[in-house]
Amino acid sequence: CVVAMAWVKMSFDKRNYDKQPATVVIEEEKPAIILEMLKPEERPVVKIQPLQLPSPPPEETKEEIKEEDIMARAVEIFLEKADNALKANRLTLPEDESAFAYYKKVQELEPDNQVAREGLALIASRYRVMAEKKLENGDVDEAREKIERGLEVDPQDEKLLALQQKIVDGEQAEVDALLRKAREAFAARKYTTPPDDCAYLYYKAIAKIRPN
Repeated sequence: CVVAMAWVKMSFDKRNYDKQPATVVIEEEKPAIILEMLKPEERPVVKIQPLQLPSPPPEETKEEIKEEDIMARAVEIFLEKADNALKANRLTLPEDESAFAYYKKVQELEPDNQVAREGLALIASRYRVMAEKKLENGDVDEAREKIERGLEVDPQDEKLLALQQKIVDGEQAEVDALLRKAREAFAARKYTTPPDDCAYLYYKAIAKIRPN
């Protein structure tokens, strides 16, 4: 057989170490007839150094980067859904498909997300506007319901809290006036008659405002 001196030329592309194998090239240095003239111990020995591949990136790093990408995409999706819900006036209902629900999901992933914070404040302000209109129309019960929904979204909303207190103060003033009339009717022994000016009428009105 032909024995040849050789050396190894290796090429390695670090960027594609997992795609391109190392290249080993063996080139003949001297004719075989010259090598045959040498004693076995005089013949050159070819030493091939093993190819040193750099260690691949740790699996944990890959997973961490991938998780961050997934979270960022999830935030983007939830914000888009929240915006669509706002446009459809789905503020807090249905519970799982409302703007409020989607903004809360964003905050679970990114507690300091500014867009979610502003979105929740916008929902609370919409409930405040609706409550004010109900109060202007004299619909106190509906106004109270809008205020309560708004405070579920933002318990610290000062304007909603002020509206709530306004209703409480107005109710208390009405209750005080009815109590005064009821006591006067009771003192006059107008317990149930006349129907439009009796203690029963006034106490019944008070119970409607303050059931407890």
